[in-house]
Amino acid sequence: MSPKKISRNKMEEISLFFFNYAREIEKVQFKFTFLNGSANSVCNALEQYQNADGGFGHGLEPDFRLPLSSPMATSIGLRILDSLPESPKKREMISKTGVFLFDSYNPVRKGWFAVRKEVNNYPHAPWWKYDSDINMTIIDKNWGNPSAEILAYLLKYKTLFSPNIHKIIPDCTKKAIYNIVNKVEFGSENEIFCYLHLFSILDVEDQEKIRPKLSLAINKLAILDDSQWNRYVPQPLEFLPAPSNERFSFPEEHISHNLDFLIEKLYQFGHLSPTWNFDYPSDMKSVPDEWSGQLTLKYLKILKNYDRIEIFPKN
Repeated sequence: MSPKKISRNKMEEISLFFFNYAREIEKVQFKFTFLNGSANSVCNALEQYQNADGGFGHGLEPDFRLPLSSPMATSIGLRILDSLPESPKKREMISKTGVFLFDSYNPVRKGWFAVRKEVNNYPHAPWWKYDSDINMTIIDKNWGNPSAEILAYLLKYKTLFSPNIHKIIPDCTKKAIYNIVNKVEFGSENEIFCYLHLFSILDVEDQEKIRPKLSLAINKLAILDDSQWNRYVPQPLEFLPAPSNERFSFPEEHISHNLDFLIEKLYQFGHLSPTWNFDYPSDMKSVPDEWSGQLTLKYLKILKNYDRIEIFPKN
C-alpha cells in the first residue's frame, strides 16, 4: 500500500493560505521550496529583520517583538540562511552576524543568553520575560537553546567569520559536549533540537561522544501517543525531520504514523495552527497567524523530505 501524500490539488489550496495569511518571510520560503521561487527573494525578505550590528530582531521569533538583535532571533535567521543554496548574498548576511555574535558571547557561560533585558520593553509572551534577579529568562536554564545551534553555524561557516569568532569556538565546543554528556534530566526538547543541528556538523569523534545522550534524550522526550499530538508536545518528526543514516535508535513506525497524522491535519484544516494554549494580548493579536505560517511551512518541508507531497505545481 502506497503511503499517504499531500495531493497537488491540496497543495494549491495550502498555497492560498500562505498568500493570504502568512508573513512575507514565510511566503517567500514557501515559494522557494515549492514553487521554484528565488533564494534571493528569501534573503531580501530576511534582510528586513537584520540589524546594522549583524544580528536579527524585529519579531523574527514571533513571541517577542524586540527590534534589537538577540542571539535567539539570530539563530533563527541563520537557520533560514542555512536552508538556502550558496550565494554571495547568503554569505554576506551570514558573515555580518559574526560581529553581533562575538559581542553577545558570554565567556563565563561559554555561550549565549537567548535575549537581552530590553525584551521586557516590548510585547512578549511570558516565557520570554527577562528576570533581573537571575539575569536571564527561563529559556536560558537550558544552555543549548540557542547556544548549541549557533555553534553549529559558526563551525559550518567558519571561513566567513573573523579570527575573533575562531577564538571562541574551541571553548564553546567543549562546553557544548560537556553539557550534553553530563546531562541527567532532559527539561527542554528545544535544547535537543539545537543539539541535533550541532550533531550534524561535528566531526565523527565528537559525534560519538554525544550520540548516546542524544539518543536517550530523543527516546525519552518524543511523545508517541498520537492522542496528545494536538497539544504542545514534541512529536517524533521534530527530532527526525528528514531521512538520514543517523536515526538514534528511534522506532521507524512512529515516524510513518506521525507523517500520516500531519497529512490528515493538513487535509482537515489546510494549515497548521499553534498547539499551545495561550491568549495573546491585544498588541500581539497577529502572532497566531504568524505561527501558523511558520508551523505549516516547517511541517510541509518535513513532508517533502520524506517524499509525502505529490509533484507540485502541476505541469
